[in-house]
Amino acid sequence: MALNGFKIACLGMVLIFIVSAYSVFADEPDPTFLSGCSLSNSQQQDRAWCETEKSEGVTNFTKTIQGSDLNAYKGVCIIDSPIEIIYDILSNVSEHSKWIKYCATSRELDRPSDKQSFQYYDFDVPWPLANRDIVVHCTTEADWGRGKITIQSEAVKEPLVPIRKNHMRITDSRQEWILEQVTPDSTRVTFVSYTNMEGPVSKMLNKLISKVIPSSSLKNLKKISMEKYLSASDRFIAKTYP
Repeated sequence: MALNGFKIACLGMVLIFIVSAYSVFADEPDPTFLSGCSLSNSQQQDRAWCETEKSEGVTNFTKTIQGSDLNAYKGVCIIDSPIEIIYDILSNVSEHSKWIKYCATSRELDRPSDKQSFQYYDFDVPWPLANRDIVVHCTTEADWGRGKITIQSEAVKEPLVPIRKNHMRITDSRQEWILEQVTPDSTRVTFVSYTNMEGPVSKMLNKLISKVIPSSSLKNLKKISMEKYLSASDRFIAKTYP
């Protein structure tokens, strides 16, 4: 009887260990995020996001990135504007400085194909940071039949553009825009961003700037796209995309 009691006690300890181990590893961040795979929207990835706040129609999230002491940030909102208008605004790279937070100038460098482009951005960031710039490689996947467009961009490490005076080049950054048609006149927009500002900058300041960009940019995009839609409502003809 004593031996049987000892076996039962050991079995109970093993079960407790298994349950405890599962609870620890089940909360581990998704290692595939920002690792060359699709950046968002699987159920497993969505569970790793933690909602932080809602402001002016934008819901903000944060997520721990495995192997980094920085976080990724995500903003989601519904914009009362057709997906075609929002896509046109995103495609007009030279106008990005009008609504992307801290962006001073932006331009397209090259377009190897309809789905790929190289773009340059110059960021006028708050003191005491030196201004930053970045060259990104963008890839666009558009499924107009399903009403979904995904635009992914990643920083290019090669110096395709000379680094400007008093600037620091960002080489560790990835973003993703997801446009999903809700109705012919409304679009769900998701912006995912991870950026290492580089250089001698405190972790707190780095996180602060990286957190502000998705939220503020979405609010600005929401405003400019709705203004464009309302001003063009009587004359806008949606483009026919392949």
